[in-house]
Amino acid sequence: MTTSKSLTLLREFLAAHDLDLQHGVLILGGSSALMRLQRLRASVATADTFTSGHRRGMMWLKGLLGLEHVADINSEESGCFADLSPEDPAVPTLCLLYERLDETLARIDAVGDRDVAQDLDAAA
Repeated sequence: MTTSKSLTLLREFLAAHDLDLQHGVLILGGSSALMRLQRLRASVATADTFTSGHRRGMMWLKGLLGLEHVADINSEESGCFADLSPEDPAVPTLCLLYERLDETLARIDAVGDRDVAQDLDAAA
């Protein structure tokens, strides 16, 4: 079985931005978010196909980098964001990571691998 193009794109994104992603996720979501990223990375490293779980992981990451949960004052992300200064040198990198992830998601959508659809059909 060949590796899907979507999985290849995800692997390339994670590899190209590995340390910045880990640092950014830790800044924006704390240690629990970092552990979630590590689980996604491990799953991607051992996968043969791009799955709906990988898509969910990418959407979670996009939400974290896009600050979607900081309005909930009870969330860990809100507390982490409150500790982040706009002058922090990590801020431009976080913005760039969001843009690169968005581009990667668009490329994955354009590829249209059938792996995710097959995975969803199998679950039904």
